[in-house]
Amino acid sequence: ANALIADGVGKESLVGICVEPSLDLVVSLLGVLKSGGSYLPIDTEYPRQRLEYLRDDASPHCVIVHEATRERWDGVGCRLFDLDGGALDGAVSERPEVTLEGSDRAYVIYTSGSTGKPKGVEVTHRSVTNITSYTAKRFALSSEHHWLFHTTTTFDISVVEYTVPLSLGASICVMSKAEVLEGEQYAVAIRSNGIRVVQATPSQWKIIQGFDSLEANRNMVVISAGEPLTSSLAEHLLSEYASVWNGYGPTEATIYTSYCELDAESFSGKVTIGQPVGNGAIYILDKERRITPLGVAGEICVGG
Repeated sequence: ANALIADGVGKESLVGICVEPSLDLVVSLLGVLKSGGSYLPIDTEYPRQRLEYLRDDASPHCVIVHEATRERWDGVGCRLFDLDGGALDGAVSERPEVTLEGSDRAYVIYTSGSTGKPKGVEVTHRSVTNITSYTAKRFALSSEHHWLFHTTTTFDISVVEYTVPLSLGASICVMSKAEVLEGEQYAVAIRSNGIRVVQATPSQWKIIQGFDSLEANRNMVVISAGEPLTSSLAEHLLSEYASVWNGYGPTEATIYTSYCELDAESFSGKVTIGQPVGNGAIYILDKERRITPLGVAGEICVGG
């Protein structure tokens, strides 16, 4: 954080992060936030055209890289903050004196965009703090609930994989991209690190499910998000895990808009999006923006 501040990063600064899943990635995320700046996650496998688009559209102050990703930026034209190239040399270790407000920006994540071009969504510290604290409280988590940090940072559900456990004093286990593609590696990571919380998309759960028959599973909290959760997959998760949740929400609403807790004894095969998170609201409206009667279809509108 102090090295970034010395480089000119402040409240209005957007800092790109293009770092492979590792300790360097966690340090980069926290370092940017503690410097007062906001971060822009950049996938390490983005093509050059996408990197140039982010350069022009987001105009980051600099991009954090390390040895594994440095060459991808050759000729792109962005200032690089190279973790393995001396960027941290001479940085002081004292806590930086930075005051943040809830309205200050925490990160910018680019979505596909309704026009076909990616669009950046700005998320504030207030919103991140709200979903972090609510998730910890709603799931009754503690410092014993260690998380798997395996979601790419360009997908916003990755945020709670580090903010929730670290806010509680729990640990996180960072998985590499290669490990994420192998279901067996999930079982190894869970068993070896005492993981108690895992969130993944239904597609990822299908990869995991052939290797997840662990005795420790009965103590785990699992979250399915990012795609519709089918009844068959929900039944499988309920047969393996003690606490199963379905999460829903667009990036613009900060990660999760609602959670639904599934119960093995009462599960009827129907998966819903559940109830809104704390300080949030969900309305079902008709075409005239009027609240629909019970049982009448409408459009989901999010507030809070």
